[in-house]
Amino acid sequence: MATATTFPTARPEGYEWLPDEEHFDPDVHLAISEPDEVLSLGDLGYEQTTIDRCVTDVAVSSPFRLLSARGAEVLLSTARRLRAYARPASVRIENTVRGGCYRSRFLRDLCMDPAVTEAMSMLERASPSTTNGDATTQPTLRSVSAQYGARKAFLSTLPYTVTGRSST
Repeated sequence: MATATTFPTARPEGYEWLPDEEHFDPDVHLAISEPDEVLSLGDLGYEQTTIDRCVTDVAVSSPFRLLSARGAEVLLSTARRLRAYARPASVRIENTVRGGCYRSRFLRDLCMDPAVTEAMSMLERASPSTTNGDATTQPTLRSVSAQYGARKAFLSTLPYTVTGRSST
């Protein structure tokens, strides 16, 4: 099982924290629930040989809650504030904001929260990953990103590794 790299301790040049941002508090901002249904690739008719090449056999889930009402309000406010840094991304994606966790302490702490990591790991049938005991937000499934590009590397944005599968 692969281990995630640590999140950098220094921000890249040119990134400043958003001023006057609400501090992330998991007791206030999280209201995690599990999805009612999770379908596997096998449930959708994929052959085992295809599934074996994937980092997880999870295909799709029903919606589930992650944030409390207050957490959603703060996240929406943060996203609106980050619009100032939006840039054209591609023909398919009108705009993107890169480095949100280097600009927003709220977003960084949300992504690094152990309860969020655990919830997403359970959904992806994975186990939480740590490096030296610290949760990270660096990709743990780098080979997925390298092989398929960002469109299929969304699983790697939270700190976990998939049990029984290698990311190298």
